[in-house]
Amino acid sequence: MAKSKEQKKQEASNREKLRNSITAAQRLDYLDIKLGKGLGAQKERAKLKKLVDSAAGMRDDIVQEILEESESGKKFKVKKGQDPLKEKKRMRREAKRDK
Repeated sequence: MAKSKEQKKQEASNREKLRNSITAAQRLDYLDIKLGKGLGAQKERAKLKKLVDSAAGMRDDIVQEILEESESGKKFKVKKGQDPLKEKKRMRREAKRDK
């Protein structure tokens, strides 16, 4: 039996929600499972790999910055339940905006 237009829209919406809820690394793993290791979806794989690499690099930079600040005696305060990496990114954005 053919699917109605509404059913197709609903399924597409569900797939998009699922895709947006997982990380780039998880999406790469999913492509490997679905298509085979390194096979197909070359543009998508390149885009996801770039996202994973840039996120890892940015995270390392921020962690290093926090460590340097703590060693130099500066206090980097983070409220309870707050992610220090997200807070540091926010501070960077504000500093750029103020320039």
